[in-house]
Amino acid sequence: MQLVHELARILPDHSIAPLLNRLGIRSAKGYSWTQLRVRNFRSVHQIAVYREAERAERRELILHEVAGRLGVHKMTVVRLIRDGLLPARQSCVGAPYVIREDDLDRPAVRRALANGRAASPDPRQKSLSYQ
Repeated sequence: MQLVHELARILPDHSIAPLLNRLGIRSAKGYSWTQLRVRNFRSVHQIAVYREAERAERRELILHEVAGRLGVHKMTVVRLIRDGLLPARQSCVGAPYVIREDDLDRPAVRRALANGRAASPDPRQKSLSYQ
C-alpha cells in the first residue's frame, strides 16, 4: 500500500501497473496489475490520484526532465546520482528517480558537468594518450 501511495504522487495509474508487474508484485488475489486494478486499489485505500502539477508545485523533476534541463543524456544524470553528486530518491528499485529542482544548481553538479566529469571513472579503463 505504501509503495502505491508513493508511486501515485509521481506516476499515473497506467504507468504504475507495468512497474508493479516488473517488480513481480501481485494483487491481493494474485493477479497481475492493470490500470483498472491500480485505480480500484487506490480507491479502496483512499490514495489520491496522480496530479500532473503536484511535482511542479513541489519543484520535483524526474530523470528525463533533469536530463533535458541539464542538456545531457539520462545516463549522465544516473551517473551523477550514483556518484553522490546529485541527490535523488526512488520509491523502490525500478521506480523513477525524483530530483529536487534546486539540487541541479549544486556546485558539485555544475563542476562535474563543466569539467566533462559526469562519467564515473573506471579504474579498468586505459588512457588513449600515447606517451
